[in-house]
Amino acid sequence: YNLLVENQFGFRTFRSCELAVTHLTDKILTNIDNKKLNGLLLVDFKKAFDLVDHEILILKLRMFGCSPLVLKWFASYLSDRYQRTYFKNTLSDMRPVKIGVPQGSILGPLLFILFINDLPSQLSHSGSTMFADDTTVLTEGSSIHDLNVKLNLVAQDLSTWTQQNRMVTNTLKTKTMLIHSPQQFKNASDRSLSVTLNDNILAQ
Repeated sequence: YNLLVENQFGFRTFRSCELAVTHLTDKILTNIDNKKLNGLLLVDFKKAFDLVDHEILILKLRMFGCSPLVLKWFASYLSDRYQRTYFKNTLSDMRPVKIGVPQGSILGPLLFILFINDLPSQLSHSGSTMFADDTTVLTEGSSIHDLNVKLNLVAQDLSTWTQQNRMVTNTLKTKTMLIHSPQQFKNASDRSLSVTLNDNILAQ
């Protein structure tokens, strides 16, 4: 039914990390051919699979058109799960797992990419290439100023999405990148991006 966005390459038949790289590279080279600069936001989520909110996931599955019976089944599948830890010859007590998709399961990866499926549509002035939670956002512009404006708008949109979906970005590992042809810059001082995410200036 084509429920998943085209730019999601993770956990899908006939998709791969290599195809994701090819998809992104093609867009970058097209921008360079059109005399444009490329500004990238390389997004890192903290414990993405472990932070999926079950209520939000069920709501999104409802928006995908799942019937009440199917939603009830998924709610049952996600609930009443427990885990324990074995460390230094000691086994912890059982603890309930209240968030996250079951890792190591068949459905876990699918549920995650359904959960994150609406992210690209929320990021303005950009295109995204995704492999599960690994998300690269690409903007193009005629100047560093253009890229800074667009990337900061993307960062604001990303912050809003993570708050609404109870996810967390790792601002220490989320980076920006500038890609251009050798002819587009003569002075290294012209190459600085300045992008702020959650009050943190991102490293380039």
